[in-house]
Amino acid sequence: MKKTFITMLLSLSMLYNTTLTTLAEEPVDVNQDTSTKSPISSNYKEGFYKINDPKSYSVLIKLVTLDEPMSIIVLNSENAAQLYYKLDKVHQQVSLDYATEGYTIVVIGSGEVALIYH
Repeated sequence: MKKTFITMLLSLSMLYNTTLTTLAEEPVDVNQDTSTKSPISSNYKEGFYKINDPKSYSVLIKLVTLDEPMSIIVLNSENAAQLYYKLDKVHQQVSLDYATEGYTIVVIGSGEVALIYH
């Protein structure tokens, strides 16, 4: 457990500079304000995904790749960990009851997860 936690911290520190936002995957008009766009339910690969919408959401996080375990860390707006979960079986899922502006979902691993916002 201690070794896994240290590995997660190292992964977080390496991925820190690759923060992404969960906005639309289409080109964005540079004159359009995207700071309050709703997050998009889709499949996501390894990375940091920040919620930039002031509304609150529940999020279903589901493993979609076979034989590719993924770890999920959810950070609140103060970067305090709210959830850590390892998904290692296809279609395994975890539900996050509350996520709002400033929350970051960290996806770690070589597979994909579905983030489904409600």
